[in-house]
Order: sequence, then C-alpha cells, then structure tokens
Amino acid sequence: MAEEKRDISVVNIKINKQSIKETPELTKLIETINKNQDIDARNLLPKASWYHVEFQLNNTYVGFANGIRRMLVEELPVYCLTIDDADIETDDEFILNDMLTKNLNLLPIIQEIKNANDLDTIDDIKAHLDIHNNTNEIIDVLSGDIKISGTSVIDKNIILYRLRPGRFLKMKKIYVVRGFSKYNAAKFSLFNNIRYRPLDHKPFDIKNNTGERSIKVDPTSFFFSFTTCGNIEVETVFKLLHSQLITRLNRILESFKEYAKEAGKKYYITANLTVSNEDDIYLYKIPNEYITLSTMIAQKCLLLNPQIAYVAANIERYDNEVAMIKIRDLNANKILIAATMECIDDVNYLYKELTRGIKN
Repeated sequence: MAEEKRDISVVNIKINKQSIKETPELTKLIETINKNQDIDARNLLPKASWYHVEFQLNNTYVGFANGIRRMLVEELPVYCLTIDDADIETDDEFILNDMLTKNLNLLPIIQEIKNANDLDTIDDIKAHLDIHNNTNEIIDVLSGDIKISGTSVIDKNIILYRLRPGRFLKMKKIYVVRGFSKYNAAKFSLFNNIRYRPLDHKPFDIKNNTGERSIKVDPTSFFFSFTTCGNIEVETVFKLLHSQLITRLNRILESFKEYAKEAGKKYYITANLTVSNEDDIYLYKIPNEYITLSTMIAQKCLLLNPQIAYVAANIERYDNEVAMIKIRDLNANKILIAATMECIDDVNYLYKELTRGIKN
C-alpha cells in the first residue's frame, strides 16, 4: 500500500546529545577550587547528558504549530518529588518546611517511570532521607542522600539544605507526583530554552518599524527547538507529545460524534460538551480544555472549507478551562468532526516523522 502523503512536512530534524566538556577555563577553575578546598571539584560537575532537539514544520498553519509549542511549554506531564509536612522531622529550627519542600520539588528526576499509567501520585516509588550531623561543622544535605527506588535524581551533588552540627533531618516518606507546567511551572517544567518562530516572514520590529505584523500574515513554516535537562529521553518526549494530543483530540471528537446523534437541538449539554444556537451561530463549549486545541480545530475548519461564514476559537474565561468554538454553518458539527479527524491525522504524521528522525 502506498504511503499516505500529507501537506504538512517535518524537516531538518536534529537531535544532539550533549554533556559538559572540560575546557581550559573549566580546568583552571577546578584546579583553583581543589587548592583552596578539601574536595575534588570534578565530582561536583553534572554527570548526566542532555539533548538539544530542533525541527522544522512546513506547509502547516498557525493553530497547529502554536498547539505544538504550547504542549512543549506547559502541557506535557512531568513527575517530581514532594513531601507532606507531617513526614518531615528535624531538631534544626533553621530548617523551614516550605523551603525544604520547594528544593525537593526542583530536583530533576528520571521521567521514565515504569507502571506510572498517568497516575497523579505514584505509590510504587519508595523514597526517604535520614541524616544525622555528627560533626562540628554545618554540612550539606545532598540529593544523593535521598534513598529512592523506582526512579533516581540525575545529579547526586545538588544541595537540598544545610544541617547544623549535632542536628538531624528525617524525611520519612517522599512521594512522586505528576503535574503540568501550566499549573505550577516551578515544579513541573520539563525543558530548557524552548524556541519557536515562523520562518516565512520577518516579525515586526517596533523599534525599527521593519518586518510584518502578525495580524497581516499567515505563516506556514515554523522552527522549533528545546533542550532537555538530562532526565528524559527524546523518544519519551515525542511519545508524551503524541499521546497527550491524541487523547485530548479523540475525547473532543467523541463528544462531537455524540452530539451528531441529536444535531439540530437549540441546546445540548453533557459532561464533555455544551452546544447552544443563537442567530444561526453554534457555540460549542468544551470543558477541561484551554485554547490550545480549540484554535487548532477552528483553523482546520477554515482550511477544509474556506466558504464557512464564520468560525473562531476562544475561552469562556481566562481563569478556567472551558474552550469555545463559535461556528456559523448549516453543517457545523459535520465540519468540526472532519476538522478534528484531520488534526488527529496531522498529529500522527508528526509523531511518525519525529520518531523517524531519532533513528536517522
């Protein structure tokens, strides 16, 4: 069977594995530290490697490209360590539970956790910490002092807190929780230096009055790049991107198909979709979705049928997650179903091309 051809294309995929290289400047710094401190400074350098990923999307549209950007920035699931106050014990009154918990949240842990199954709390992970400072000096409590099974912290030399002489710190039960950057960027950020820009027009420069304003152009070619933190494989990133998009698009598609059984009703409401009709304009409200996918679907509707009288995406309010699509057409629901299916096909094609880039 011939391979399906799509307008969208993924090109210039670059995946570079990187690690700290000991430059002459770094060597000189290490030697200086070793002369003045009773340590081997090389042991303080991160051991994990990280990846820098680049790719280019051509023959696409803003809604799809921006949806990929938003997913990478804030809508991929991320695991981190946390603890309840009741599970922290110490006799060092200078240790603040909230600061200790925040430092624990920020430790980058390996994201490939077996049998996680999209649970918000991973009960299979066992972790604790028990430190007694029997010296006469303040000591560093390090990430390597955490005893953990089922995952690991990528660097054992990250300072968690400092413990005074003769004091102890116990963290009896440390949890692994899952979340998203859009709710808490401090705990659940996955990448460094995410970059995104259109390639087929020059953005407007307000200082020099050059380039084109975004409202006047319709770019179709986009550059993406991101850098991992050494705690996730690129293949896992692409799987997460694909699964999140497909799961949510399929949920929306099923809600449109259910409404199709009762299409024509002036008002329709279920847990997954609300539809109302006023002045021949259908208003679709999709709970538990923000503007990411509603914009993608609305713009795809226009690409499939440029004769649509009106179609636009929005959100109900900026402090909740209820996406909205307004569309004026006699076959509104049929068009939305076709557009969502096309979006699913585009996501599947993107995933296939990105994973092919890993093998190459």
